[in-house]
Amino acid sequence: MKHVAKNLVTLLEDTAQTSPWDDLAFFSASHRSNPKEVIPATQGRANTWSNLQATPADASDLTKIQAEMTAMRDVRDQNGDKMGIEPNEIWLPTPKFQIVSDKLSQALINGGDSNPLIGKIKPVHVPDLTDVNDWFLVDTTQFAKGVEPMIAANYRDVGSLGLRQWDESSDFFKDTGKLKMSAHIWYGFKLVFPHAIRKVVGA
Repeated sequence: MKHVAKNLVTLLEDTAQTSPWDDLAFFSASHRSNPKEVIPATQGRANTWSNLQATPADASDLTKIQAEMTAMRDVRDQNGDKMGIEPNEIWLPTPKFQIVSDKLSQALINGGDSNPLIGKIKPVHVPDLTDVNDWFLVDTTQFAKGVEPMIAANYRDVGSLGLRQWDESSDFFKDTGKLKMSAHIWYGFKLVFPHAIRKVVGA
């Protein structure tokens, strides 16, 4: 599980990665609603949408989280209509997790104001994030519908790629007097749909 998590986070942080959806950078301010056609402006529908906030925003500022949640709800489907994205998790690096988690759980903020985000979004610690400021909003309900931002596939071969044996003719046996066998699982990782995840450059 740790191996899978580290590789998926590496993909998310790799700015050279593109999306199979429209061949643009995976985090982009101009994703195409429908990569196969241009939606006429006369239809009153959006032709592009964003899953990137490049202007630095501090995750510990609740008003910034609110603004990014609102921006994420503007993600469009293939017809240029809003998909109904509703961010329900905020993924945070280690240095930001505790302070943001504490703020989101406070009933009162700013000396007595009600916390508008209490119970509305779940803070998730992602220890493998290397940038100490960047954070992500995600809609995990869309993951369950197949709109996943990244996938990990594994394969265990039943032949020589899956199992390796060291028999009595091996140097290992000659040195130790023991037989050995190893099993190998092959993994592949890929970014897929950019719709249900939003990257915010942190501050």
